[in-house]
Amino acid sequence: MGMETHWSLIPPQAPTSSQSIDEFIEKKLSQEGLRHSSEASKRTLIRRVHLDLLGLLPSPEEVNAFVSDKKEDAYEQLIEKVLENPSYGERWARHWLDVVRYADSAGFETNHERPNAYHYRDYVIRAFNEDKPYDRFVFEQVAGDTVGAETATGFLVAGPKDIVGGKDPLLRKQQRANELADMVGVTGSAFLGLTVGCARCHDHKFDPISQEDFYSMQAVFEGVVHGERNVPLRDEVKKEIDELGAERSILQKELLHFIPESTTSFVLLDDENSDQVEFLQKTAGKGTNPKGTDRGYLNDPGDAKRSPNLSGGTYTWWKNKQGLDLAVYRPGVKGRFRIWLSWGSGWGTHGKDALYQLDADGDPATDKDRRTIATVNQQLFANGEGKVVSKPLWSGFQDSGVHELELESGIVLRAGINGSAVTADVILLSAYNGGKAPTRPPTLRPSVKFTRNIESLSPEKVRFVRFTTEATTNGSEPCIDEFELWTTGEEPRNAALGAKLTSSGNYANNPKHKLVHLNDGKYGNDRSWISNQKGKGWVQLELPEPAVIDRIEWGRDRTGRYKDRLPTKYRIEGGIKPDKWFLLTNSNDRLPFKTEKTKSTPRYDFSLHPPEDAEQGRKKLAQLKKIEERIATISKSTNVYAGTFRQPTPTRLMHRGDPLAPRDIVAPEGLGTLNSVIQPLELKPNAKEKDRRVAFAKWLIDPNNPLTARVMVNRIWHYHFGRGLVATPSDFGDMGFRPTHPDLLDWLALEFMTNGWSVKHMHRLILRSKTYRQASLPRRDGLAKDAGSELLWRFPPRRLEAEAIRDNALLLAGALDRKMYGPGFLLFLPNSNYARNWIAKDEFEPKDMRRMVYTMRIRMEQDSVFGAFDCPDGGQAAPNRSRSTTPIQALNLYNSAFMGDLSKRFAKRIAKEVGEDPSKQIDRAYSWTFGRSPQKEETKETLAYLNEHGLPALCRVLLNANEFLFMQ
Repeated sequence: MGMETHWSLIPPQAPTSSQSIDEFIEKKLSQEGLRHSSEASKRTLIRRVHLDLLGLLPSPEEVNAFVSDKKEDAYEQLIEKVLENPSYGERWARHWLDVVRYADSAGFETNHERPNAYHYRDYVIRAFNEDKPYDRFVFEQVAGDTVGAETATGFLVAGPKDIVGGKDPLLRKQQRANELADMVGVTGSAFLGLTVGCARCHDHKFDPISQEDFYSMQAVFEGVVHGERNVPLRDEVKKEIDELGAERSILQKELLHFIPESTTSFVLLDDENSDQVEFLQKTAGKGTNPKGTDRGYLNDPGDAKRSPNLSGGTYTWWKNKQGLDLAVYRPGVKGRFRIWLSWGSGWGTHGKDALYQLDADGDPATDKDRRTIATVNQQLFANGEGKVVSKPLWSGFQDSGVHELELESGIVLRAGINGSAVTADVILLSAYNGGKAPTRPPTLRPSVKFTRNIESLSPEKVRFVRFTTEATTNGSEPCIDEFELWTTGEEPRNAALGAKLTSSGNYANNPKHKLVHLNDGKYGNDRSWISNQKGKGWVQLELPEPAVIDRIEWGRDRTGRYKDRLPTKYRIEGGIKPDKWFLLTNSNDRLPFKTEKTKSTPRYDFSLHPPEDAEQGRKKLAQLKKIEERIATISKSTNVYAGTFRQPTPTRLMHRGDPLAPRDIVAPEGLGTLNSVIQPLELKPNAKEKDRRVAFAKWLIDPNNPLTARVMVNRIWHYHFGRGLVATPSDFGDMGFRPTHPDLLDWLALEFMTNGWSVKHMHRLILRSKTYRQASLPRRDGLAKDAGSELLWRFPPRRLEAEAIRDNALLLAGALDRKMYGPGFLLFLPNSNYARNWIAKDEFEPKDMRRMVYTMRIRMEQDSVFGAFDCPDGGQAAPNRSRSTTPIQALNLYNSAFMGDLSKRFAKRIAKEVGEDPSKQIDRAYSWTFGRSPQKEETKETLAYLNEHGLPALCRVLLNANEFLFMQ
């Protein structure tokens, strides 16, 4: 086969006469002495369009509305409405996933699942719904990581992989060769409609594809490796986060006046805590304090004049950007505080004039409300002590004076003009109660312990004591094994024994964790109290009579066995009367609990405000929590099974396809037979990995490429009519079928490219044509000359695919879960065998009632009911599904417990919608299933069946009827 002779390798030619689908079809029909059939009824058309584009039946109300619509453009409006339906993307994504051999397991003997492969499936659904231009769609699947479409490259690794690598290097080479051959083969068949994979061992026997062509294409993908990678958030997710963040900021400001004036003694602001510190410029790295006890080192114990190292061992640094704001610290407290600053010191490159400024409204964008509170030399320790030693040290604290803070106030770090680096570390705030400036920074208590924590107090007379948890180590429900209140005097006693207990809520149904255990005098996890709220909760003790206490002791587990659920942020309040609280102590003067980050939330007190104002505050707080939960959900980093990329060594042609018989080096390239119509890649054998895929992707979508547009418009035609203009949609080579209407195929390809490669534009062209709108009824003359309806003298009826049958059965039963995107559901029993032994389910949960496109498709396995309906398993590409008729299909559809259950649900739905009148039930059942009312004879027979066997049995019969199973 050569360029001069084979039709598919010659660029599409614009026709000289015909300018519509119908003209091309009519011309061919007239040559055979045939004509179009009459137009289908409106009931047939709406059902056909819904099943074709959405894979779902229209409701009786939608059918009746369309039938009653007398407007001239009613059909065109129907098409537009359906194309905007999100179910369209689900339906047409399933077609594409067949073409590219997508599945959610690795295949081979282990056949392990790929839990993060679904992101590619979701990408395809979104691409069809947003009508992503097909040339862009192709480019992204080959090189999407270069343009922010990270998940699109799941196409490259959607095929099977032998995950049993083995130690034999020869075996590994063969496995790697097979992986690359899969990528080359599916790229050639999906985008070019050519069996490029046949040239792996020798020149193609029928098409002008040389073995060198195969390995040149392999060189394009040589750096692609199966596996997962972490991808950045999609632009639309980033936009949503920004919008939600703006709403959150507004609500936080509106809620500020519900936070009472701070009773906090100390606030430690850590540069590593994103809840307290916002970076305004991109950071350059981290400095890590060296181990040791010298000044500024990690284990510096401090002395009589300075604090021990409280930095946590690291600091943040930026390349100096003169005069720019680098970070803003947000204390979130109100009152007068002494501000102690610290930074990373020790290097001569650090700035000598870093500025710390107090910003009244905390908004870095407005700086007229700022005043400088300190200018520091970050090369040295606090107060200009020490010298440059070229080590990453902690500066210690420098007193920047007492300042009045509002809840929204911020402390801004701004770069000066000297030095090439600026650093940030912890800032400490200590409440100011008058008096002279201290000679040294305050000493913070040790961080909380799992075993025993002692709170020493000035003597206080109390009758009520409340312990409130605001955060825990692992975010779980806080746990306390014993809470003790010790009285003053020569013989102190635990006044908590015998006190009356109340709480915000208790952990349910666990005998080890009860409220009464809090003050029973027994230690350990088995005699503890746990809250019923994650990360928070309170317990309250009411003493029989007031007592003076000066010490409180508590722990999570005094035995030391359990190390979770520890309250890390808390406050302890006392009172003589209930709800008249004063602060006894809190965790603010403790060192941070370093094993994991904790987040404390602002304490809002609505009781101090008028009822209407308080109610509005509570509503805003509830709204704020929802926004924060949504941000947390969508901000999570994402791992996707979309391949990883590495710079490969040059590719060699393998003699007879044997990876152990390398020959000459080949450069990344497209097919040589197309060099006369498309500019070759002209890359070197050592070209950068990304450059290879980018250049090849551009080669694929070059408008001069005679294959790419033709192949896709033929696929679209194939899924609309059940057969493509080329009956072998992934083989346009010499062994493939010739097009029945070559001029029409060329015209469609040119239309496709001229109209922005829009798939929806092609749908409109096809669906609006008289050819598509024909009735599907057989005609004697047509059957005599064209029994397969290849010339389209009628609309070819065909049985629905497995997915559409299942989805519509769920739809009619009222059980279809319309949730889109996300991890798939499993139609098999989960297992953890080394070699997965997948057993099809026969019992299903509500989570299994989603559209079938969301199943986890397991290679080499079929589900128990619908696998019999020619459903591909992803073992290889399936561009043209077979449509068999077997007894197993009928048995599955009629006798399976799944269909029996849906029949009962369908019956309940009908009874609920129309009541108990048998005639109305029959009419409604026919309307849902067939889109029409029963004929007179049908009503008579159906009524007799209904009376004898009941409505569920009738529904089962209808779900097995050909009229339900076929698109006409």
